[in-house]
Amino acid sequence: MNVSNVFPFLLAITICCSSIACSDSEGRRYSVKGIVSFQGQPVPSGNIVFEPNADKGESGRACMAMIHNGEYAVSADGGVLPHSYHVRVTGYSGGSRDSGASGGDVKELFPEYVTENTFDPENAVLDIEVPAKK
Repeated sequence: MNVSNVFPFLLAITICCSSIACSDSEGRRYSVKGIVSFQGQPVPSGNIVFEPNADKGESGRACMAMIHNGEYAVSADGGVLPHSYHVRVTGYSGGSRDSGASGGDVKELFPEYVTENTFDPENAVLDIEVPAKK
Protein backbone atom coordinates (compact mmCIF):
# COMPACT_ATOMS: atom_id res chain seq x y z
CA MET A 1 0.00 0.00 0.00
CA ASN A 2 1.28 3.43 -0.93
CA VAL A 3 2.06 5.66 2.10
CA SER A 4 0.56 8.71 0.38
CA ASN A 5 -2.83 6.90 0.27
CA VAL A 6 -2.68 5.92 3.97
CA PHE A 7 -2.13 9.42 5.37
CA PRO A 8 -5.50 10.92 4.25
CA PHE A 9 -7.30 7.81 5.56
CA LEU A 10 -5.61 8.06 8.99
CA LEU A 11 -6.28 11.80 9.12
CA ALA A 12 -9.98 11.24 8.43
CA ILE A 13 -10.22 8.60 11.19
CA THR A 14 -8.40 10.89 13.64
CA ILE A 15 -10.77 13.78 12.91
CA CYS A 16 -13.86 11.58 13.32
CA CYS A 17 -12.63 10.16 16.63
CA SER A 18 -11.73 13.62 17.91
CA SER A 19 -15.13 15.06 17.12
CA ILE A 20 -16.90 12.16 18.84
CA ALA A 21 -14.72 12.48 21.95
CA CYS A 22 -15.21 16.25 22.13
CA SER A 23 -18.94 16.35 21.48
CA ASP A 24 -21.12 17.96 24.13
CA SER A 25 -23.04 15.11 25.73
CA GLU A 26 -24.80 17.51 28.12
CA GLY A 27 -27.36 18.57 25.52
CA ARG A 28 -28.14 21.67 23.54
CA ARG A 29 -26.81 24.92 24.97
CA TYR A 30 -28.57 28.26 24.65
CA SER A 31 -27.35 31.81 24.37
CA VAL A 32 -28.01 34.07 27.33
CA LYS A 33 -27.82 37.84 27.56
CA GLY A 34 -28.90 40.59 29.85
CA ILE A 35 -28.22 43.83 31.65
CA VAL A 36 -26.44 44.17 35.00
CA SER A 37 -27.05 47.28 37.07
CA PHE A 38 -26.07 48.55 40.50
CA GLN A 39 -27.78 51.43 42.28
CA GLY A 40 -29.93 51.95 39.19
CA GLN A 41 -26.94 52.41 36.86
CA PRO A 42 -25.38 49.99 34.35
CA VAL A 43 -22.28 48.27 35.73
CA PRO A 44 -19.40 49.74 33.65
CA SER A 45 -17.37 46.52 33.54
CA GLY A 46 -17.09 43.18 35.25
CA ASN A 47 -17.74 39.47 34.90
CA ILE A 48 -20.74 37.19 35.15
CA VAL A 49 -20.25 33.46 35.71
CA PHE A 50 -22.89 30.75 35.41
CA GLU A 51 -22.03 27.65 37.48
CA PRO A 52 -24.28 24.56 37.46
CA ASN A 53 -26.08 24.41 40.81
CA ALA A 54 -24.68 21.25 42.45
CA ASP A 55 -27.06 21.81 45.39
CA LYS A 56 -29.89 20.95 42.98
CA GLY A 57 -28.07 18.04 41.33
CA GLU A 58 -26.81 19.98 38.31
CA SER A 59 -23.40 19.32 36.78
CA GLY A 60 -21.45 20.32 33.70
CA ARG A 61 -19.21 23.14 32.68
CA ALA A 62 -19.60 26.73 33.75
CA CYS A 63 -19.70 29.65 31.34
CA MET A 64 -18.59 33.26 31.71
CA ALA A 65 -19.06 36.61 30.02
CA MET A 66 -17.56 40.05 30.38
CA ILE A 67 -19.85 42.92 31.33
CA HIS A 68 -19.39 46.06 29.22
CA ASN A 69 -21.53 49.14 29.90
CA GLY A 70 -24.02 46.99 31.79
CA GLU A 71 -24.51 44.42 29.03
CA TYR A 72 -23.30 40.84 28.66
CA ALA A 73 -23.91 38.04 26.19
CA VAL A 74 -22.91 34.38 25.95
CA SER A 75 -23.28 32.66 22.58
CA ALA A 76 -25.05 29.32 22.30
CA ASP A 77 -21.84 27.36 21.69
CA GLY A 78 -20.62 28.31 25.17
CA GLY A 79 -24.00 29.03 26.70
CA VAL A 80 -26.30 27.59 29.31
CA LEU A 81 -28.39 24.46 29.55
CA PRO A 82 -32.01 24.63 30.76
CA HIS A 83 -30.77 23.95 34.31
CA SER A 84 -30.40 25.71 37.63
CA TYR A 85 -27.28 27.86 38.01
CA HIS A 86 -25.44 29.86 40.64
CA VAL A 87 -24.86 33.24 39.00
CA ARG A 88 -21.80 35.15 40.24
CA VAL A 89 -21.40 38.83 39.38
CA THR A 90 -18.46 41.15 39.92
CA GLY A 91 -18.52 44.81 38.91
CA TYR A 92 -15.88 47.50 38.52
CA SER A 93 -15.75 51.18 37.78
CA GLY A 94 -14.02 51.71 34.44
CA GLY A 95 -12.13 48.77 32.96
CA SER A 96 -12.14 45.42 34.72
CA ARG A 97 -9.11 44.21 36.64
CA ASP A 98 -8.55 41.59 33.95
CA SER A 99 -8.71 43.99 31.02
CA GLY A 100 -5.67 46.04 32.06
CA ALA A 101 -7.58 49.15 30.98
CA SER A 102 -5.82 52.41 31.62
CA GLY A 103 -7.30 55.76 32.46
CA GLY A 104 -7.57 55.72 36.23
CA ASP A 105 -8.06 53.44 39.14
CA VAL A 106 -10.27 50.43 38.70
CA LYS A 107 -12.46 50.13 41.78
CA GLU A 108 -14.66 47.23 42.84
CA LEU A 109 -18.24 48.51 42.97
CA PHE A 110 -19.60 45.76 45.23
CA PRO A 111 -18.51 42.44 46.75
CA GLU A 112 -19.19 39.43 44.55
CA TYR A 113 -22.95 39.05 44.23
CA VAL A 114 -24.33 35.50 43.99
CA THR A 115 -27.88 34.58 43.02
CA GLU A 116 -29.64 31.56 41.51
CA ASN A 117 -31.49 31.20 38.24
CA THR A 118 -33.10 28.37 36.29
CA PHE A 119 -32.93 29.04 32.57
CA ASP A 120 -35.85 28.58 30.23
CA PRO A 121 -34.60 27.83 26.69
CA GLU A 122 -37.42 29.96 25.26
CA ASN A 123 -36.28 33.04 27.18
CA ALA A 124 -32.59 33.00 28.08
CA VAL A 125 -32.50 36.63 29.18
CA LEU A 126 -31.36 37.46 32.68
CA ASP A 127 -31.28 41.07 33.86
CA ILE A 128 -29.73 41.55 37.29
CA GLU A 129 -30.02 44.46 39.71
CA VAL A 130 -27.24 43.99 42.24
CA PRO A 131 -28.61 45.08 45.63
CA ALA A 132 -26.77 47.68 47.66
CA LYS A 133 -24.82 46.20 50.57
CA LYS A 134 -26.77 46.53 53.80
